[in-house]
Amino acid sequence: MEGRYPDWRAVVPDPGNVKTTVEIEFGAEEEEVIRTIARMPDPDPQHHAIGLEIASRRLCLLSKSSGTDQSTRVDP
Repeated sequence: MEGRYPDWRAVVPDPGNVKTTVEIEFGAEEEEVIRTIARMPDPDPQHHAIGLEIASRRLCLLSKSSGTDQSTRVDP
């Protein structure tokens, strides 16, 4: 198909430049994170998107309720 398409290389990070990783060990902690995500608001039934925020070596889950621009922040 002809046409101009976004340059995906401009938005997909180079794996060699990754400075932050998140590791969740399998076990009770992982299951608790999954249960927490399941209870969060889900305004996008097609993609079920949530956000991740990493600050001061802490991970927070972010989600928005339908009809609001404010994120719900959960520390799992």
